[in-house]
Amino acid sequence: PQTRQELLFEQAVAREVLRLTLADVSRRWTRGEAVIYPHLLPKFHLIVGGGGVLVNTANYGQAILMLLDALQPIGVCGLALDNVGLLAPLGAVALVNPMAAAQVMEKDALLNLGTVVAPVGAAKEGEIALTFKIEYEDGRSLEVEVPYGSLEVIPLPAGQTANLELRPTRRFDVGLGAKGQAGMTKVEGGLGGIIIDARGRPLPIAQDPEEQREKMQRWLWDMGS
Repeated sequence: PQTRQELLFEQAVAREVLRLTLADVSRRWTRGEAVIYPHLLPKFHLIVGGGGVLVNTANYGQAILMLLDALQPIGVCGLALDNVGLLAPLGAVALVNPMAAAQVMEKDALLNLGTVVAPVGAAKEGEIALTFKIEYEDGRSLEVEVPYGSLEVIPLPAGQTANLELRPTRRFDVGLGAKGQAGMTKVEGGLGGIIIDARGRPLPIAQDPEEQREKMQRWLWDMGS
């Protein structure tokens, strides 16, 4: 892409390709009877993205936003990028030498983008979806109220961890068991830090194209792009 407009168009196409691929693959998944949100992505510990459009972004915030928009993860989930295309060959190595593949994965294969917290639920835009308190390794802490419809990014460098206390309001579930259920979790930092995605699940899309363009621009700004 030669211009920002061309870049955003390419990324929009990538979102749709990811979304359609997920829809096709998910039809073949075996889901247990206890699945709470059958119309959403199941909870994952880690989501790894790869491919030229994700890797060759102007900044990592754009890659994160593409993954969030297309896959719409729920709860607390790590995000990473296969920026050198090692996952496919490592899969073949793992069949012969699982330990060697695991060691390469741990040290060299993935670029850590950070951790996303994505509550499931809906409310009026601007109403508080959850309150979180983050406690850093050096003892500092920060408490923030997150309104529905927003993205919050909290810096936490790669290699550092923090304790995150999540207190969702009664309409929201952050993957801790039920709507309104509070709890603590340990999170790992990354290039994008900690991302609180309180835009809703499923992600609401405005019917008016101009309104949706404004939303998209705001989300890009929130992600530092």
